[in-house]
Amino acid sequence: MSSPSQSIFSPRYFALSIGIILSVMAVGFEGLSVTTIAPSIASDLNGLNLFGWIFSTYLLAQIIGTLVVGRIIDKGDPQFPLLSHFFCLLSG
Repeated sequence: MSSPSQSIFSPRYFALSIGIILSVMAVGFEGLSVTTIAPSIASDLNGLNLFGWIFSTYLLAQIIGTLVVGRIIDKGDPQFPLLSHFFCLLSG
């Protein structure tokens, strides 16, 4: 068993662990909201044949966003993409 100093909830890693948990939870809630509103979007587009495109475009945007943000993080400071995401959530 690992020592307490190596735990992800030790004082050294506590803020990082909570931040990762909150980020994953926010992405989960975002996906849940897309799933919940998808039937309304499909009816507004006048066709259930477009229902699959709702999820396809959401996942495609998520993949492209992950790639772009990953490159930004690799080149510099990881705080910028994370802070800009949270500011977009707060303003929208």
